[in-house]
Amino acid sequence: MCPKADDPFTTGQSNREIRIHVASDGTAITGLLRVAFLGHVVEVDMSSTALAIDAYCKSQFEKADNIATVECTAVEGTDSNNSWSTNGYFLKYDIEFTSWPSYPMENNLFSHSGNPNIGDFTCDISDIQVSGGLNYECILSDIVNSGTTGEFI
Repeated sequence: MCPKADDPFTTGQSNREIRIHVASDGTAITGLLRVAFLGHVVEVDMSSTALAIDAYCKSQFEKADNIATVECTAVEGTDSNNSWSTNGYFLKYDIEFTSWPSYPMENNLFSHSGNPNIGDFTCDISDIQVSGGLNYECILSDIVNSGTTGEFI
């Protein structure tokens, strides 16, 4: 692939941001969360004592070859913002993509122009367990998806 970079002549842009919300009807979530993005997989150990620390989130996402740098805000707690409307444990990651690689690991099947669609991200929660409950889910959503920096030239 050819090198890519932000168009310096466009102004007033924001960084691309997504939210990953893992919710349950239980009291704790353990196991491995996998987030796939255009052929690359980020693994987050939900059992880690560092799981809600922003630096841990940042380090995990920056391991992907098709992501350069991110800022990450991790929040954990309990609420009823889930499909069951019952109070349960959740973990939420707000991820701001601050830069993409100049030489991204892309091909004719997996590529984007600096503003990837939310559909380019998927959650795999098959290795997650819930304590004190039965249900869990992963919801991916947009925070900022228009007027983003990284519209490649």
